[in-house]
Amino acid sequence: MQTPVFHRLGTAYHLEINSADVLARIHELDPARWAVTSLPVRELQCDPSLAKVLDPSGKGRILVNQLVEGRDWAFKRIARRDAFCEKSATLKLADLDPQDADAALLKRAAERLISETKATDGSSVSLTQVRAYRAVFVQAPANGDGIVPPEAVTDPDAAQIVRDIVATTGGAKDLSGRDGVGESHIGAFVTGMEAWLAWKKKGDDSSLFPWSSETAGGAAVVAAVEKKIDQYFAQCELVRAEPAAVKRFALTDADLAAIAVDDPAAIAARLGELTIATPRADGVLDFNGTLNPAWETRLNDLRTKVLAVAFPGFEGTLTVERWRAARAIFQPWRDWQAAKPTQPWEKLDAAKLNVDVLNPSFEKIRAAIALDSAAAPELAKIDDLEKLIILQRWLVELTNNFVSLIALFDPNKRTMFEVGSLVIDGRRLEFCMKVTDRAGHRKVASESRAYLVYAQTFEKDGGPVLFEVAAPVTRGEKGRLIVGKRGIFVCTDGKILDAQIVEVVENPISVWEAMKSPFLRVAAFINKKIEDFAASKAASAEKNLVDKVDKPVVPPPAPAPAAQKRDVGMMVGMLAGGGLAFAAIGSALAYMAKALADIDVMSLVLALVSIIVVIAAFAGFLGWLKLRLRDVGPLLEANGWAINPRMRMSGLLARSFNRYPPLPSDSRKEIVAKFAEPTDDSEEAEGEEKESRTRIILVVILVVLALYLITNWGTL
Repeated sequence: MQTPVFHRLGTAYHLEINSADVLARIHELDPARWAVTSLPVRELQCDPSLAKVLDPSGKGRILVNQLVEGRDWAFKRIARRDAFCEKSATLKLADLDPQDADAALLKRAAERLISETKATDGSSVSLTQVRAYRAVFVQAPANGDGIVPPEAVTDPDAAQIVRDIVATTGGAKDLSGRDGVGESHIGAFVTGMEAWLAWKKKGDDSSLFPWSSETAGGAAVVAAVEKKIDQYFAQCELVRAEPAAVKRFALTDADLAAIAVDDPAAIAARLGELTIATPRADGVLDFNGTLNPAWETRLNDLRTKVLAVAFPGFEGTLTVERWRAARAIFQPWRDWQAAKPTQPWEKLDAAKLNVDVLNPSFEKIRAAIALDSAAAPELAKIDDLEKLIILQRWLVELTNNFVSLIALFDPNKRTMFEVGSLVIDGRRLEFCMKVTDRAGHRKVASESRAYLVYAQTFEKDGGPVLFEVAAPVTRGEKGRLIVGKRGIFVCTDGKILDAQIVEVVENPISVWEAMKSPFLRVAAFINKKIEDFAASKAASAEKNLVDKVDKPVVPPPAPAPAAQKRDVGMMVGMLAGGGLAFAAIGSALAYMAKALADIDVMSLVLALVSIIVVIAAFAGFLGWLKLRLRDVGPLLEANGWAINPRMRMSGLLARSFNRYPPLPSDSRKEIVAKFAEPTDDSEEAEGEEKESRTRIILVVILVVLALYLITNWGTL
């Protein structure tokens, strides 16, 4: 048996599952040593059925024990376990374990599939074949789910009963997507039918129809005003106890002001909320008095169609006792109607609604259900065939994304959670993950200390966003990776989408960028100050010009003779003062020139260089410290992964995450300029890599110079 080998990748050791022997021993590794202990199934870029296979309960996550259970289930049925490392979506029948009873059943199911589909290769079955066969199987009359649609019943009367059962009980969907019934639906139908027949039989009691055919109409008239009349008599009780309460039932000025007088619907709605008449202390409703216009028609119907019939000679005054008596006339009929079963039994043929009449049809339906259920084992084996092939294809790959994350550190492989590459700003960001909640992801992913780019993808400009991705920038410089920058997104299946950066999380990208950052900030500060100064001067000049154009030119008055004399004296004084100032400035310049002449130029240059070197070295050192702390783990944890080890981002991993693709091998570079000669083919050795070597050389020179300055500073 092969010995498990752990590779040190980043700052953690990862087990590479590259053989069936190692796969068979993953349960021996304590879960605390697994790279991942649980992961969300939505992250997996694989066959969607893999999630259903390992997460049958549909919780949305795969745990350590579920992966091990899936492996054990597959290992029990496949004898040649090297088949898992081949990652094939085709199952060879010879690989099935002949000693396992379930594997033997799977083999027979596969052989039947091959026979019925007339496949050319009788020694193997593919995932595509299994799914195609299953799609045909579930459309068959007997597909193993125990649900029978009308089309599966040959007898027309029995088929109609199936439709009736679906109409009354709702039925269920069979695997083909058609509405059908099972044994439980027949029982529910019989129970409901008997209840409806009993209810209908009770309608033969004449006491339920005191007014014969007019009973239903009278009950409807009473029901239309019942709540409002009950409300009126309750309000009368309140007025009898407290006469001043009658004012509360009238519209106030505020109520009238709130009603839109030009809106008939609003007026009608407000009237409908008011009492049907002004409550009286004597508790009488006078139909001859003033009634609420919104209820007047319905109250008149009550008077003429119910009260006048129930109380011959009714003169228009209704007491609470008479109201209760009138309502009681229809109460038995209303109770009977309230007990009516909810299913639409009236639509069915009442003459046939009898258990004895329907029993022959029920037996035919039950026979069809039994025939359908008999196919369940075959359907289960088809499902198991699909499950086994899926595990054979994806188990090793999933395990290498679960027990270890070894594919993450291999630039030639992709993990199961990467969705593609973001091509932008002259580089490829290879490590991209889908993001469903950017704010929540950023909160956790910022702990990775990596420069992050969030980008949206869409098929056409202005179209809906398909999904968002997060990608770390791990080499080179920031460049133009800013919000609004456009690029393309290349999916793992080769599909190309439009992409645009919507957010960035800034962190150091490289030591070189960290060394330059202080000087870039100073340059940006100076540049801004110059621009602000120039803008202020331009604005001031523009304002003065506008003022001169807008104001009329008025010649100054001629100075008085005495003033002219004073101006001449002033001019003489100014010339004398200017001469003194010029002499002072000349002396200062001469002093500065003499001082500079006394300074050793080499010492001055070395002093300036030493300052630059110290600043750059200090900034580079701080950047290097931050870069050493970059961690891939938080990027995965932000998407719901349970990560065990800290996965420091090594130089190799940083280079695999971001690439500057080289030019084609058979191309050459030329500088198109006057007197320029074409470059030699050997020069195509790389823009980005050549630039990287230049940076390294410059850093080495600066470090050597810094050491020289430190050791020889006293002699300079």
